[in-house]
Amino acid sequence: VITTAHCIPAGDWIDSILKAHEKPFAGIGGAIENDGTSGLTDWAIYFCRYSRYMLPFGEREVDDIPGDNASYKRAAMEGCKEARRNGFWEPTVHAQFAREGLRLLTTPSILVRHKKSFAAWSFTGNRFQHGKRFGAARALNLNPMRRLVYTLLSPLIPFVLLSRIARQVLFKKRHMAKLLLSLPILMLFLISWSAGELAGYLQGPDNPERTATA
Repeated sequence: VITTAHCIPAGDWIDSILKAHEKPFAGIGGAIENDGTSGLTDWAIYFCRYSRYMLPFGEREVDDIPGDNASYKRAAMEGCKEARRNGFWEPTVHAQFAREGLRLLTTPSILVRHKKSFAAWSFTGNRFQHGKRFGAARALNLNPMRRLVYTLLSPLIPFVLLSRIARQVLFKKRHMAKLLLSLPILMLFLISWSAGELAGYLQGPDNPERTATA
């Protein structure tokens, strides 16, 4: 079971996880809400990281679950030790699950609340490092021409990411004012991720693990 120090679990968190794992899924993720007393930096962080997991949504099978509110069956995790050799990086683990036919579920009944995680500049650096790792890992599966295309198109990444976030907010009809107020800070984070992703493409696939960050 995985969460982080800046996520506060609901009182029935463990009970909800145990109940959900009666179903035949290797990994189960839940909802992440933001604390109502948060400032604009924390709202920007929330939109950047967790807008996909904002309530409301229905229980459904998915191809990805949030690393900060996730649980896995032990047998499934022990079967992907190689994917965890350089630390736990959920996209790598979930990709191996998919190759092995293991399934993921997300459910709104498993809830944590995000509260004051990073300072703005600290999170900006965090986004760069995570983007760099993502780009380097993606480069493993790109031929030289596609890698060149991804590199050239990387200036568009912040706008693609912002459009995804905005769609979630508009569809769920929540926190639109907070999104608009935190937009300058959010764009800083998205640009930092994109710069890191570009650096990962340029670095290439020799050793993407080097860009891992805690």
